[in-house]
Amino acid sequence: MKYLSLAILTLAIACSEASTSPGSTGLEGTYTLQSIDGNRLPYANMSDWSCLPGPFGCAGPHTIRGLAITVKADGTWSAAYDWSRWTLLNGAAVYVFTPDGSVSGAWTRWDSDVIFRSDALGGGFFVGTVDGPRMTLDNNFVLTRPSPP
Repeated sequence: MKYLSLAILTLAIACSEASTSPGSTGLEGTYTLQSIDGNRLPYANMSDWSCLPGPFGCAGPHTIRGLAITVKADGTWSAAYDWSRWTLLNGAAVYVFTPDGSVSGAWTRWDSDVIFRSDALGGGFFVGTVDGPRMTLDNNFVLTRPSPP
């Protein structure tokens, strides 16, 4: 029964009116990360393991200094980010600097949600909502864009 429900949901999504057409989006522009969990940048998380939305995935202790996501009318997106992380090397925590990361993919709109997909994320995706110039990813990353786009 679980697989039947999943198949019905998949069919409903495939036949829906989700759209990436230029006239219906109003999402185009570059959104810049302002805060994570209400904390301004740089954002440091020293937990042993956490999962982050967008291009970061799951990581150990890390600091995020910047993220910009560009949403295009043609249904594509790209992101550039600046972050650092720590890893274990011979039992000791070692700082790893990763300054110029980027990722891109396709996006689609589903009601008030924007779904970002990328092959570089292992076929994964992350979800955001957009309200005017403000984008919120997975409920804790807040980005803004200049108005008008």
